Amino acid sequence: MVLISPALSLAHDGFLQKILLGRATAGDVSPDEHVEKGFPPTAIFIGGADTLTPASGAGRFCDRVNERGGHCELHVYDGVGHLFTRKLDNQEDDFDPDPKVVLDAREKGDQFLADRGFLNSLNSLDLTV
Repeated sequence: MVLISPALSLAHDGFLQKILLGRATAGDVSPDEHVEKGFPPTAIFIGGADTLTPASGAGRFCDRVNERGGHCELHVYDGVGHLFTRKLDNQEDDFDPDPKVVLDAREKGDQFLADRGFLNSLNSLDLTV
């Protein structure tokens, strides 16, 4: 899996708890609470200044995958927020993704998938349209 700015550690998320309307707890649906042995290889790309899905939650998720014998890589990009936005004051609906970060994450994500046989070797990919 290749994940960008994912919400992975939600056990203490008040907003999620509110929208669940008492049908479950946030911990019941928090991905990091349900990591099991045999989890697929995962690469996570996230902004270090992400206030919507903080890097700390992604780190906790990655730690749990690795503790259970899986493989999880965490790539944190300093100076950008949610979805790699440079607009740190409004990360909910006014995005200005940093093109260099987007390109780096895309290249690393593609390499992660290629290394595991999910993409052809990047050297042999035909990227023409």
